[in-house]
Amino acid sequence: MTDETHGPQLVAPLPAFLASEEATDITGCTVGLGSGELSFISDPDRERKIIKEVPADTKTGGWTPEQIADS
Repeated sequence: MTDETHGPQLVAPLPAFLASEEATDITGCTVGLGSGELSFISDPDRERKIIKEVPADTKTGGWTPEQIADS
């Protein structure tokens, strides 16, 4: 992979689109983007699952980028 085929300038539009109102129906799939190809993949196999204990009486408890990196 090189910046010419997978660089941030080519990949950045995907998360921007997925965060938009136009993508509200896109859920539960893996998306691949690179070298002029856009793929929506459904029903992927889960490689691993990490569960974080979240107190029941709080709305916080989400993952931080650092916790994701450490997992």
